[in-house]
Amino acid sequence: MLKQVTTIHRAKSFGLMVGLMDFVIDRMQNNENFFMKVLEDNDFKQFLMDDMFNEVYHDLRENSEAH
Repeated sequence: MLKQVTTIHRAKSFGLMVGLMDFVIDRMQNNENFFMKVLEDNDFKQFLMDDMFNEVYHDLRENSEAH
């Protein structure tokens, strides 16, 4: 894929592409760490589930009352 990018784009664009790929890989690693914490830490998982439930519940209530 990188060879294909070099034939299509200039050097500056290629550098941006490599930087973007590094950013994407870094984000994936951060997400993996986060999801591993969710899977391994039951208190943290429960906190997140409660928070998401409350947010969805209140959003649905507000939307149903608006209609």
